[in-house]
Amino acid sequence: MANQASNSSAKHLPSSYQSPVRVVLRVRPFLPSEIDANGERSIPCVNLLDSFRGVGEEVTVHLKDQWTSRSECYKLDSFFGQGDRVGQIFQQEVSAVIPGVLRGLNATVFAYGATGSGKTYTMQARQQRNDRWFFMPIFVLFCKGEPGMIPLAISAVLSSCENTEDCSVEISFFEIYMDRCYDLLEPKAKEIIAMDDKDGRVRLKGLSWRRKVARTGLNDVSSRSHAVLAIAVTNGAVKGKLNLIDLAGFAGRDESCFDDSLSCRNHSSYHDNT
Repeated sequence: MANQASNSSAKHLPSSYQSPVRVVLRVRPFLPSEIDANGERSIPCVNLLDSFRGVGEEVTVHLKDQWTSRSECYKLDSFFGQGDRVGQIFQQEVSAVIPGVLRGLNATVFAYGATGSGKTYTMQARQQRNDRWFFMPIFVLFCKGEPGMIPLAISAVLSSCENTEDCSVEISFFEIYMDRCYDLLEPKAKEIIAMDDKDGRVRLKGLSWRRKVARTGLNDVSSRSHAVLAIAVTNGAVKGKLNLIDLAGFAGRDESCFDDSLSCRNHSSYHDNT
């Protein structure tokens, strides 16, 4: 998972979080099927080496595959183990950017990893039943299962705007499959047209923005596509945006081409065409 803010956004973050980009690793818990299959051999392949560290300091993690000879170390901005919950990750890594968004700044949080690594669970909130994951709609802010980054972010933004005069919030939710975009807030999931503007940025023509999302107006997201939720905040004369992206899982260069669906366009961000 990565958290990216503009250089101006970083100035409004706590001193330990002023890097424009933070790289965070989360190790998901074992599934019941994995425990049944491996028994006592179910050992996490990623471990934190320097457990005693200050908030915001870099960490070193050790990757060791018990089935191969692979053994590597990486330096990251933060690490969350199998016992850490999504709410803890949100409070430590994402909540700090919310005040900046209300001041007109932009930030992006995206989850990247292999298929089955827990990206959608982390971002979109799902419940586990009999070793299967069930999608919980983004507008369910208070649910029996553990909420993900998206409902937590929506709840935090709405709470921040609640007592702020002249503050409004709109959201858009779309998926990118190969070179095609689809509006997930439209019942018929119409295709969105991606166009380059004069500044070289990509604008999405036909993307809807909603202030209220009905249960029947949200379509399921394919696990083989990228899902993007954008929260646009207008606070008086300033506008800010928080993008939350659930990237499609990768399965190796020879097995999947879904990573190319984003890299085929060398642009930094998508913008709506108003």
